[in-house]
Amino acid sequence: IQDTEVGKGEIGELIVAGEHVCEGYYRNKEAFARTKIEDASGTIWHRTGDLARIDERGYLWIVGRKHNVIKRGGEYFFPVRPEILLKDMPSVANAAYLDFENNGARQIAAVVTLKKSDKNNQQECRRKISKIFKRENLPLDAVIFMEEIPMDVRHHSKVDYSTLRKKLYEILT
Repeated sequence: IQDTEVGKGEIGELIVAGEHVCEGYYRNKEAFARTKIEDASGTIWHRTGDLARIDERGYLWIVGRKHNVIKRGGEYFFPVRPEILLKDMPSVANAAYLDFENNGARQIAAVVTLKKSDKNNQQECRRKISKIFKRENLPLDAVIFMEEIPMDVRHHSKVDYSTLRKKLYEILT
């Protein structure tokens, strides 16, 4: 595994090994090939799908999911920080930050649901979001308001980005 490690401070996929990690999947070699790595000593490592970095003090920082990373102009952006900025706004009930296909081009959007008391305040909210994202040097092509953001059925606390992308495609085409 040494040859796959990233340097301190660099972002890479988090993989784990130990007694708590299952070593395989019952009759599913495809799942094993997709999510497990066997090293030269026979240790089975599990690919979590999370992206993380280790700081100079040795602390592990998870920055997001591998399939949700956004690339623009040679830079990588992760939804966690922008979503925290959005959810900290008093009028925002829920939010997501993602890229998606729109008329053949990749766009980056903040998708927002507003609290009931602020539903008529979209224009002001859009202005504030644009200002915050500009100040934080976060790319943003659109602010999209929705009644509800789809959440992962397993956790109900995580955005279901795949379903959200499908909904955006339906809305915008």
